[in-house]
Amino acid sequence: MEKMLEMVTSKVAEPRRTKPFRDESTGQDDGGQSQSLEKLDFKYYSLSNASSNKLEIRDTNGLRSRREALAQPSREVSLNLFHVAPNLVTLHEHDLKASEQYDMLALRLISGTTERMFKRVLITSAQKGEGRTSVLLNLAGALAKAGKRVLVVDTDLVRPSVVRLLGIESQIGLAEAHRRDLPPGAAVVKVLPGGFHVLPTRERVDNAVEILTSPVFQEMLEILDPGYDFILFDSPPLLERADCTMLIRLVDTALIVIRQGQTRTAQMAKAIGLLSEEDIFGVVLNRITDK
Repeated sequence: MEKMLEMVTSKVAEPRRTKPFRDESTGQDDGGQSQSLEKLDFKYYSLSNASSNKLEIRDTNGLRSRREALAQPSREVSLNLFHVAPNLVTLHEHDLKASEQYDMLALRLISGTTERMFKRVLITSAQKGEGRTSVLLNLAGALAKAGKRVLVVDTDLVRPSVVRLLGIESQIGLAEAHRRDLPPGAAVVKVLPGGFHVLPTRERVDNAVEILTSPVFQEMLEILDPGYDFILFDSPPLLERADCTMLIRLVDTALIVIRQGQTRTAQMAKAIGLLSEEDIFGVVLNRITDK
C-alpha cells in the first residue's frame, strides 16, 4: 500500500515576485519635480473637485470590470473520468486515503497564507517522472474542494502534460493566446466537476524562453491574479531546463516534488541548490511506500 505523499515544510519568507511595471521615478535627476505647476490642470488634479473624484471612481470601477471580463474562462469542460489519469485521486475519489493526503497538503498551503501573503505557487521537481503534474492537479482539486478559487497554468512548454492527464482538448492555449495577443480568458477552461480553472499548453512550444520572459505573459498573469486565491504553475524539471529559474521570478513560492527511488540524494541536493531557501515553501515526497 502506498501513501501518496508527505510534505516537509521549510522556512518561508516574504514573496519576491517580479512585477511587470516600469518604475516611473527612475531617470529623473530633479527627483520627479521637473513638471512645472503651470502645466498641471487643477480642474482634474484638485482633491477638492468632487465631480472629478466621482469620475475617477467610475473610471477605476470601469477598468476593474474590463479586466475581470478579460479574465473570464472562455468555456467549461465536463471531465470524462474514463479519460482522466487514474492517479488523479481528488477527481476520481476512488482512493480516499490518498485523497486525504492531498487534503492535508492543501490545508498546509492554506494555513501558510496566514503567516505571509502568497498566491502564485510553482510546482517543480528535480527531474521528469517524479509525478509533479499529478501532484499539482490533485492539489488543485483539493484546494477547490476547500472552497478556494484555483487556476492551473501549464508552463512546462516543452513537455506539457496537464490537458493529457485531464483527458481534455483545447483549441487555444497559452502559446496561441500569447501569439495572437488574445485576452487570457480566451485560453482559460473551467474544469467540471473539479471546480478549478486551467490555462493549458496544447503542445510543445519551441520559443518557451521568449514567452516566459515576455511582458505579454506577465500582463496576462496580472489580469488573472485578482480572480483567484491560488495560481499553480506546472514547471519543467529543475535539472533539465533553465525555464524554472525564470518562472521563480514570477511566483511567490515553490513546492518541490521528489519521488522515492527516482531521485538520488546528490540530485536532490543539486536541484534544491538551484533555488534559494526563501524560494521554497516545502518539499513533497511522492509515493512513499509503507514498510
